[in-house]
Formats: sequence, structure tokens, C-alpha cells
Amino acid sequence: MRTARHFAAVSVFVATLLSASCVKSYPDGLSEQEYSSRRYVNSFAKSIIEQYYLWKAEVQQDLDSWKVTDNPAEKVKSLRYSDPDLGPVDRWTTFIDDIESFIGQINGNTTTFGLDFALSWGDSDHSVIYPVITFVYKDSPAAEAGLKRGDVFTAINSQAIPVDTYQDFVKQTLLNAAHVTLTLRDGREISLDARQMYCDPVVEKKLFEVDGSKIAYLFYTSYTKDSQDSLKAAFAQFKEAGARDLILDLRYNNGGYDVTNRTLASLIAPSKVVEDEEVFNVEIYNEDLARYFDANTCFDKSCLEENIDARSIVVIMTGSTASASEATICGLDPYLPVFKLGTQSYGKFCGGFIFEGAEWYDSVKSGLTLSDWENGKRYAANKGIYVMASRYADRDGNTPCMPNGYTPDWKVSDNPLDGHQIGDPEETMLSAALSLFTLDYAQTSSSQTKTDAPLRFERPASGILILD
Repeated sequence: MRTARHFAAVSVFVATLLSASCVKSYPDGLSEQEYSSRRYVNSFAKSIIEQYYLWKAEVQQDLDSWKVTDNPAEKVKSLRYSDPDLGPVDRWTTFIDDIESFIGQINGNTTTFGLDFALSWGDSDHSVIYPVITFVYKDSPAAEAGLKRGDVFTAINSQAIPVDTYQDFVKQTLLNAAHVTLTLRDGREISLDARQMYCDPVVEKKLFEVDGSKIAYLFYTSYTKDSQDSLKAAFAQFKEAGARDLILDLRYNNGGYDVTNRTLASLIAPSKVVEDEEVFNVEIYNEDLARYFDANTCFDKSCLEENIDARSIVVIMTGSTASASEATICGLDPYLPVFKLGTQSYGKFCGGFIFEGAEWYDSVKSGLTLSDWENGKRYAANKGIYVMASRYADRDGNTPCMPNGYTPDWKVSDNPLDGHQIGDPEETMLSAALSLFTLDYAQTSSSQTKTDAPLRFERPASGILILD
């Protein structure tokens, strides 16, 4: 993911929607205010898709039919590329109504209770839903209240979670609320006030010793820009301890910025590869954009001081492992053994740019009348678009996680109810990952299927948690 602040590398054009002549009656039952808002917001959104969208050629007919009166959020969603045989390909290009909050969340700066959770059935009849805490951020309201992985809520604000509308209910009461009271299964009631804070995604870092070898462990939850310093500090500790094998826990990591992805990979990869600035990822753009952007992202040799010169890496993953997390696996795999433990990853094989409406109007100001520029900034204020602009690949042009994610080499299910915290060597997934270092796998090709290895953990056939 990238934020796009200007169009320096690309020739700029102004959307044709803005050239519509002034009208005195407004179609589709729109008021003058609604018409003006859609006219300026659609002009911004269409221009971005026209220039940056990876599947621009495939959706050109839908682009040509874009009307000034269209609902921009619905229009952007409707033109996501879908393959006639494979079905939906692009699931992520999105019109953003509140760009400020969106960027705050991906930067890790947000108003939050500081907890992450999974929703689970509370009984075998699927009549009750309970949230289960998966981890808490340090120094957060949740951490200060003593909440921890494995805590189960039976009610939020004294209300049971409605099965039919659980998504809206949880979003309103737990994700977007300033205050919440949680009733825990053990009878406790915990009241929390949300806080504006930076959630450092380097949540846990540890060193283990297995058969005389030091194993580094990193639990990492998001590729924020600000986490680059935390990553370097963690790997400096790993390097000082002499750890050259790594367990990279990305089980809840949905991705983030590609610049941070490059940093993390450069802290892990063989030092000679980093020193020589070899190709880490290749970006595939639409035909027009490919003429303006460099396709290759190379390892960053400024990370050599903290680089651990890894000889092997085990990645812990689940269906929440996505985007930059999968790109890390993709880019490192040609250079060292990368083993995948857990369940199928999400399968987000493309990278996107974030554009802010008001900044876009500033960037095209020279091609607009003063009135259009002022109105554009006003109506597109705090609007944005997240557009899929490229497909990432390894140095050879391969994207193994496309379209449905990575299949694990060892199948192990996450179990926040196992009684152990993240970083505890007895925690289900970490225990399984550590056990791999007692196997003679270091010379095994990462492409070889290893699901027959003698491990104790297998994914349940149902794929869901049942609370006991």
C-alpha cells in the first residue's frame, strides 16, 4: 500500500465529467448540492481509475459509462474486475468516505481500546456469538484493564450479540465507540474508554534456543511506516544474540506499506543479497503506467547493520495474513528456505495507492478554472480512493499466492483459547513452529509439501471454534 501525494511521474489530465455544462435542473432526483458533490467527487475518482487501475483495459467499457450522477462508492465497487471464469479478481479497490480515519488506521494512529478479537460460536447450534481476544496492544486501555488473549465476552454494554446483525452491532459498539462495558465469561465487567494512540505492531519479540541454536521470534501485526524503527531495534537484538533462524508470526497481519515490507525483508534476507541490492519484488502495472514506474523493488542495504543473514524462516499465517505479509513471503522465497505454518493465507496479490480528493484537485489546479478548483477541494474534502495499481511478484515474475493465498506446508489452527499468550512457547502455533527446528528440514525445498510431518496439530474439519 502506498499513499500518493502528487502526480509527478505521470502526465495529468482532468476528468471529462468536469466538462459537463452548467445545468439548471438536476437529473436522477438530485438536489443542486447532491449534483455538485457527485460531479466533483466522480471527476476525482474516475481520473484515478483511468490512470492507475491495474485492470483498466478490462473495465474500459464500464469506465466509459461513468456518469456525473453516479454514486461514486457504488460505481467504484461495481467496476472492480471480475474474470468470466475465475469470478471476482479485485476485491479491494474502494472509495473512501473518511480518508482521515482510513489513513490513521493503517498508520497505527487511531482511537482504540487496543484489543484485537475473533468472533466465535458459543454453542454447537450457532445460536450465540462471543468475541474472543486474540491479543492486546501494550500500554492500551485493554492492557491496563488486565484483558488478555483468551478472554471471552458474553455481552457488550449488557447486550448479547445478535446473531443476525452481529457485524453492524460489533462495529458500532466495539470498533467505533468511545466507551464500552464488556461482560466476560468469568463474570467480570470491564469498562474501557477509547484512546488516541499509536499501536506499535511489533507486539512481541523473543529469543528461543532449540538444540543449541538461537531462534528469533517476532509477532508483527501491521506494516506501518512508523514501525520501521521498531523492526530495526528488534533485529539488532536478534543479531547480537546470534540468531539466524526466524519465526515470523504474521497470523493477524493484514498488510500495510510496501516501504516497510522492503525494510522487513532487508532485515531478514541473506546479507550478500541485501548488500548487492538484488531484486526483492517486481511490480506489474497497467500498460500505460508501466512506462512511468520502475517495476523492481530492490533490497535496502541501509538495513545491513541490523540484518541477521537468515538461513531459514518459518512464517506463521492464517486467513488474516494478507497483502504485504504475502509479498514478504513471495519476495524472500527465491533467496532462502521459507516455510509456511498455519492455515491458508488470504490471497491479496496486488498493491494499491491511496489518493486524497483535495490533494488531487491541488495537483490538477493548473488545468481548472478557479471555480472548479475551489469547488473540487470543497466537495472532495476528506474523500479518497484506494485503487489496486499493481500485482507483486518475485524476482522471476511469479506470484504464488494468486488468486487464493498460500497453502501452508504444515497445517496448524490458531487457538486463542489454549490458555497461552502470544510469545509463550506452549502457545499452539508457536509450539508447532518451534518443533520444526527439531526436524531436519533446513535443506528441504520450500516447494515440497510437508503436511505428512509428524506434528501434533491439525486444522479441525469444521474450521470454527466452539467455546467450552
